[in-house]
Amino acid sequence: MAGEGTPKVYDLADALVAGDLETTVALAEDLAASGERPSRFVYPVVNRVREVHRVVELLDAGVGEKEMAGAMKAPPWRVKKAVALAKRADRETLRRALCTFADLELDLRGGGVLDEETAVTLALAKAAA
Repeated sequence: MAGEGTPKVYDLADALVAGDLETTVALAEDLAASGERPSRFVYPVVNRVREVHRVVELLDAGVGEKEMAGAMKAPPWRVKKAVALAKRADRETLRRALCTFADLELDLRGGGVLDEETAVTLALAKAAA
């Protein structure tokens, strides 16, 4: 039933940020099989990528973990998770993911030739690879 895969969406986002292609694709397939429309779970994934990318920028700028919640305007538990992901994330993977999802947005708004499921699956795989 649609909507039951919400926790998996966040696991999918975390796998993508970690560059874990196998888990990313497996979770995306599980979500699609459960009835989730692929375009519906892209937004939380993109949000996580943006969040982790922002944490990387702040860490690179010398912002300490204690000041991170204020700088991110997010609850400490969420920032703690993003910091942990950012410390393990590859900057190139994050950059590529952001660009890939920008291209996907254009495709989903009518500019692409692929169906939604295929376009999302390919974008997830490219972003995580």
